[in-house]
Amino acid sequence: MVDPASHSLHPQAQFRTSLSAVVSAYYNLPWTRRHKRVSSIVLLVALFCLSFFVFKTQSPSSITHSTESHSFIHNAQSRLPNGYWARRVAKRLKGESQQSQLDSSHDNSHNRHHHGHVVSKHEPLVFNDAEELAAVVNFVTALSSNAITNVDPNVPVPPELLVGFNTRAGEKSRQELKSLVQNTWFEHPVVIFSETRSPRARELKDMIASYKLLPVPTVIEVDGRDDAEILTRIITRLTKSESLPVLLVAGKPFGTLDDIKVAHENGELKAAIQASGAVLNGSQKRKKKKLAQYNPKN
Repeated sequence: MVDPASHSLHPQAQFRTSLSAVVSAYYNLPWTRRHKRVSSIVLLVALFCLSFFVFKTQSPSSITHSTESHSFIHNAQSRLPNGYWARRVAKRLKGESQQSQLDSSHDNSHNRHHHGHVVSKHEPLVFNDAEELAAVVNFVTALSSNAITNVDPNVPVPPELLVGFNTRAGEKSRQELKSLVQNTWFEHPVVIFSETRSPRARELKDMIASYKLLPVPTVIEVDGRDDAEILTRIITRLTKSESLPVLLVAGKPFGTLDDIKVAHENGELKAAIQASGAVLNGSQKRKKKKLAQYNPKN
């Protein structure tokens, strides 16, 4: 039996006394020797686990240790210089802000790459009339399927619709545009915007054909295109013409059909065509040269 006086002992001593009494009572039970040995081992293991759990969770020393640790940290903080933790927090916030800016910069850099084009911080390219005219000629002559649609012909066409380079690259875009203008008028020194059923257009084409130019004049039959209405209004706007046909020599409009007739008669048209780089009677000379190559040798 447990001594009543043991209730006045320390809780741990009381637990040990009670445990000893339980073990003694267990051993006094009428067990067989073999059965008693196995049961003793099982009981001891169970009591050991129970006592370990009780002392681990209820030990006053562990509570005291936790309290002392918290007190130590508080005292250590109070002994640090004034403003220490404020500086630590400010430093951490500054680091997070810098990291946020880096992430934002990375996202912006990633967003600039869209559909294979790099979007720069430079202002977009803006055409003047001469540059837009060269870009339009280059665009419509590059492929027969190229069409200018969904634009307002009364205002400049957005450059990105007509050229194949980045229009937001600053000086680089300017250099690209300059090369485009030069190459366009080198390849197409004489250009006629015509209409297939227009008598005035046929008269102009016959007049230019009489020069037998090389390269052959570029004739764009506007009324046969899908973008006929828009293209006509763009050309008349850029050349200050009232209607088609329009003649371009080295990228410059030559006026109305009456103006062209006068220039043809006084030789101004011929001189302008020669200055553009086109060769007079060049197509006839090339034809004769080809015929001579096929003649059998005597």
